This record gives sequence, C-alpha cells and structure tokens, in this order.
Amino acid sequence: MALTFQEILDRIRIIDRDVTELNRLKSRLPADRPYSSSLQISFDKQINELLNERVGLMELEVLDPPSWILGVPTTGISQETPVPLKGLFPSGDLSKEKPDDQDVINFLRELPKTEIHLHLEACVNKDTMKRLMAKNGINVTDEEFEAKFNFKDLNSFIQVFFLFSRLLKNLLTSHFL
Repeated sequence: MALTFQEILDRIRIIDRDVTELNRLKSRLPADRPYSSSLQISFDKQINELLNERVGLMELEVLDPPSWILGVPTTGISQETPVPLKGLFPSGDLSKEKPDDQDVINFLRELPKTEIHLHLEACVNKDTMKRLMAKNGINVTDEEFEAKFNFKDLNSFIQVFFLFSRLLKNLLTSHFL
C-alpha cells in the first residue's frame, strides 16, 4: 500500500495530538476513586499503542522527501537511497508548528501576572513563638500573650509582626521554625 508523505505526516500529527489529549485527561482523574486505577491503565495502554504506531511511522524510509523538509531545494534531483523519516524531523511533537520567538514573547507579556509572597509571621504557631520569646529573654504572662494575638486593628497586627521580627533577630533562633 503506497502512502503519500503528507498522509504519513498527518497521521503522526494526529497521534501527537491524541497522546497530548490523553495525557491531559489522565492527569484529571481523581486518585481516590475506585475506578481510577483501571482507567489509568486503559489510558496508558492506549497511549502506548499510539506511541508504538508513531515509532513505526517514523521508521518508514522516504525515497524523495519534500524539499521543504530538507531545507534545501531538491527540484529534479532524485535520491538513490531512502532516508528514514525519523532522521528528517527532530524528535518531539509534530502536531504543532514551532512558535515564532516574538509570538512567545507576546504570549508571555499578555499572561496575567500576580505576586505570590508569604508572610513569615503566619507560619509560626503560638508555642514556637513562646519558645522564641523565652530564648530572647522576653517574659510575658499567658494572658498578655493571648491578648497580643487578638487583633482589634491593623496597628495590633503590625505590633505582633514587629515582635516576631525581633524574635528572629539572629539566625540561631530561626532553627526553631
């Protein structure tokens, strides 16, 4: 059965697209469901079958590959020895074209941005803070300590923040965290 180069290339692109889609669907399966393991196995089996078909297609030999794939004009030049298809393409997903560098830059610029940060004072529990206070020589009663954590306004919160910052004044105390 004779296939055209374009038909083979189209089938490889379809396989690449299907494998990508199956992997995406497989990643969405909930792990805690009783049917998950059997579905995972089914997805893996189908993905392996598609990848085996792709490997078989990539091992086909092409007698006269198109000039656009070689990057040089081959008009009128006949090739005497067939070239394996996998030698003509870089390994990877053929389902989409390589994006232009400027398109990638524009895409990254258009992505919504957010700042992610962590407040260290939110990472410490009260017991750790009590130990840090004792280590730094700050003695307070339990009532005073609890009163510090009952924020009534922003200023109260800031005072606890500064207290925690003072407790971490040297690296030796930070090992308690």
